[in-house]
Amino acid sequence: YLAHLDSPLGIRYSQPAAGAHSIVFDLRKTLENEATVGAAAEFLMAQQFPFSHNVLMADRDEIRVLEQPDGKASHLRTPGTPTRPEMAWGKKDQIAVVNCFVSEASPSNCIESKDIYRWQRFRELAVFEPGGRTAQIDDLTRIMFDTANRYQAIFNAKTLQSMVFSPKDGRLFLYAAPISNNKNEKPVMTDVSHLLPKADMENDSYRSEILLLWSVVGVLAGVVLWVVLKGRK
Repeated sequence: YLAHLDSPLGIRYSQPAAGAHSIVFDLRKTLENEATVGAAAEFLMAQQFPFSHNVLMADRDEIRVLEQPDGKASHLRTPGTPTRPEMAWGKKDQIAVVNCFVSEASPSNCIESKDIYRWQRFRELAVFEPGGRTAQIDDLTRIMFDTANRYQAIFNAKTLQSMVFSPKDGRLFLYAAPISNNKNEKPVMTDVSHLLPKADMENDSYRSEILLLWSVVGVLAGVVLWVVLKGRK
């Protein structure tokens, strides 16, 4: 699984260098040719792109965020990677990503208040029952439909799509805004698992730990993505 998120550095974009790649096409090439996070990261880190971005990467065994600032070294962030003090995390076996870089080693570009708020809100909400209970679909759905802070909410008037996906059992739940984009009605995650290809799921055994990922897509507000491996307190 790969998901692309813009992560602008807050400066004017320069003319793309000769030989620069399109991240969209390279993401497709990666999905077609690589089977693991490690192989995908190795391929993408060897390319030159004209814009700064994050790439959320997941397979059955690993979850990582590839932070790729334009003109600077890339960094593959894990759940345990040190983050900058203002973007503290401290969640074992959980990883999140918004539209800026949070690793200590990456450039500091978390200047949009919405990115800072959503990061902190994810951290606040990703606390499950004591005793190490694994996060469930309903837990993540509640987080993705959170409407606290009207103008910077995880689920807001500009949200067009939100999903919860569990590779462990191949279940995909999707919210899609109606054509009218009317947010007055209670949002619902619909099970669309039948749309997923079944071959790999039937032939391969999934790991015991639950792997859940969910995303919110908003016009102008960018993209917020979140991944939880075990979802423990």
